[in-house]
Amino acid sequence: MSQTSSVAYDSKKDQPWVELHADKSKVGFVRTSDVPIISTGAGGVSRQIIERIGGEVARATTIVHYVPNKAFPRHTHSGGEEFVVLSGVWRDDYGAFPKYSYIRNYINSNHEPSMGPEGCQIVVKLRQMSTKVEEPQHKSWNMDPAVPEGWVEAGPNRKVKEVYSSIHEKVTFEQWAPG
Repeated sequence: MSQTSSVAYDSKKDQPWVELHADKSKVGFVRTSDVPIISTGAGGVSRQIIERIGGEVARATTIVHYVPNKAFPRHTHSGGEEFVVLSGVWRDDYGAFPKYSYIRNYINSNHEPSMGPEGCQIVVKLRQMSTKVEEPQHKSWNMDPAVPEGWVEAGPNRKVKEVYSSIHEKVTFEQWAPG
């Protein structure tokens, strides 16, 4: 991980610039079981940083762990966010989203998360959306592999589901049979 003293975008906090797995021209593999879990300033939230470029305000990919029965302040995602619910149920202004939900909250969307008794774990990508492609403020998809709707055979032991596409990105999910 490389760090410099540059100030991040419009960061209001004095956090050093961090570049971790930030070169998108290189393919990488991150064994998340080896990534440390870090407590955050928000009580009841911890995270594992997978990719990051910036300071307090950063383009980042993290696994975020939320403890049960905890509410979090309303906040705005100035660069958008997308995430997959890995366990538990994600709850916010837009609804309740169980494991395997994929959610896109567009630039300047805001919400007030509130976890239920099961807590929640998500993998989230922040500040990656483009202002050149307008999207709805919020959209969600059910990615449960047990629900056949939208999954297409893409080869032996492999299914694919495309959920979002623009001139800048294409988001698909894949199911691979064991072995």
